[in-house]
Amino acid sequence: MLCQRCKKREATISRKENIDKKDYVFYYCKQCYTEFCGPLAFSAGESFADILRDDKKNIAKCPVCHTTIEEYQQTGLLGCATCYDVLKQELLPYIRRIQGKDMHVGKVLKEDHNKHDLIKELTALQEKMERALKGKRFIEASLINARIVEINKILYGGRLDD
Repeated sequence: MLCQRCKKREATISRKENIDKKDYVFYYCKQCYTEFCGPLAFSAGESFADILRDDKKNIAKCPVCHTTIEEYQQTGLLGCATCYDVLKQELLPYIRRIQGKDMHVGKVLKEDHNKHDLIKELTALQEKMERALKGKRFIEASLINARIVEINKILYGGRLDD
């Protein structure tokens, strides 16, 4: 894509601007961006969060709501969803301490957990019964089958068509 300003060089920088409550993205070459918007505030090795850090204090600041990690430490509140992305590295220790993990795994209801355990047991019993039948251990297969029928009644209420 060509630079939207000079229309000569390849655009390598995009700039998002909100004009009249609408978001627009402009694409510039490095030279036009520097002339039009000022010198580049970052180098190729820096991340987006590094760009948003205040040089004087080296503090990350949310570009949307301007929340800093100090404000979070004082209030325990973030200003918006973007804060999670921008302040991620600073927030991880707090999240680990509060939640015990830094990855969401969700909840399993007790009844669903039991159902899950029963399905796992059912699968294991079916494999065990197949091995018993192949080994011609019919009494063992009969006992395993009885437990399979029991589990199916619990899971499906006696209906084996589900």
